[in-house]
Amino acid sequence: MVRWTSGGGTAEGEIVRVVTSGTLNVPDSSFTLNATEDNPAYLIRIYRDGEPTDTLVGHREETLNPKAMSAYQIKSIPASVKDIDSKSRMVTGYFSTFGAVDSDMDMIMPGAFSKSIQENGPESMRKRIVHLYQHDVNMPLAKPKVLKEDEMGLYFESEIVKTSYGEDVLKLYEAGVINEHSIGFSTIKAQPKGDYTEINEVRLYEGSTVTFGANENTPFMGFKGMDKDTALERVQKLTKAVRNGTFKDETFHLLEIQLRQLEQFILDTLDQKAEPVSTSPQAEPDVYEALDNFTTSLKLSNWRP
Repeated sequence: MVRWTSGGGTAEGEIVRVVTSGTLNVPDSSFTLNATEDNPAYLIRIYRDGEPTDTLVGHREETLNPKAMSAYQIKSIPASVKDIDSKSRMVTGYFSTFGAVDSDMDMIMPGAFSKSIQENGPESMRKRIVHLYQHDVNMPLAKPKVLKEDEMGLYFESEIVKTSYGEDVLKLYEAGVINEHSIGFSTIKAQPKGDYTEINEVRLYEGSTVTFGANENTPFMGFKGMDKDTALERVQKLTKAVRNGTFKDETFHLLEIQLRQLEQFILDTLDQKAEPVSTSPQAEPDVYEALDNFTTSLKLSNWRP
């Protein structure tokens, strides 16, 4: 789903088609949009009261709410552990797999992670992609030593840190209590394919070790019981810390992951309470102002995603 400003309020819809070169023609309309790879054009089906309508509209990427386009998501896969060596503390497995439609009716395609790995993986200069426990930025397990795509999916090799929770994670692996991994990411390019959506490119933030039963419906354990105001307060504290502190590059990356998680939590909270699009006032300006302030602070601190 994507959102955009409409008549002082916020409208939302589902992307039906993406054009990256040439012209997008909106059906039953004389309206057209020129598209480029840097600024694609989207054909969007409008939703009202959470239901699709027959109305189709066209938008360029620059007019759409970037928070909705790049919302933080997670996806988990079961039985994704390949090998465990407790002596060397090495764990190998898959953070994600290709070619299967998940519960969100998405299918991650080969090549979706290649750009992120090239820019932020173990062999890059930045080495920003981290291995977390339960998607918790306060519990990093490793920087993957190997991260690559193969015919099955996103393969990793990580040396688990020598911390108390790192020791616990190794024991949980060996006991078979942990048998799932998950990814935290934002969708960059996707294409509807009938009753499911192909995800062709993502920005990968992290891969996580998750305990049995963790899945995309229970993404952030630390957010249980949190309301919108508490989440906003956390965003404001993060913003203040960024403005007043000097952090290493990897710390900025962890702060951004937490921002994306909070961002999606807040948007989900708003969706649950949203009024119909046709009557909705300007949607929660305090939410977007707080999130924008944080993002601006990251840029002012010379952070480059």
